[in-house]
Amino acid sequence: MVSASDAATIRNSNGQTVAEFGRPTGDGSFAFRGEIKDFGGGRVALDESWYTNIGGGFNGPNDQFVENINTTRLREITLSYTLNSPGFRNATKLQSIDFSVTGRNLYLWTGYTGVDPETNLTGVSNGRGIDYFNNPGTRSFLFSVKINY
Repeated sequence: MVSASDAATIRNSNGQTVAEFGRPTGDGSFAFRGEIKDFGGGRVALDESWYTNIGGGFNGPNDQFVENINTTRLREITLSYTLNSPGFRNATKLQSIDFSVTGRNLYLWTGYTGVDPETNLTGVSNGRGIDYFNNPGTRSFLFSVKINY
């Protein structure tokens, strides 16, 4: 409902609300389908985007930006080799040497158009599906040598 004090700047006509703030129509006012409410911080236009975006705020992606995808990720793989033959032990006086290489986040198979479907701009939070200005998980390699004597 529009209060009597708003009557000078807001009028209803043909199911549309006309107000003096927002998207101009050329005469300093604008028309939209919806109503105007004041929740304590000033008047707010409650139009279609208000109701479809949970209050018109920054509350996650719209349906047009949600993708149905399948992903497969090679998250981590380790290859190792141990030298511990009797000839090696006699020649070096060591029990063994272990070599290993580990790779993390090696490859991602996906049809996703964003950076990485598992990342989120706000980190671990309720804000989901916001994936701009963020980086994918880093690819890393770890090499190790273990000498046992």
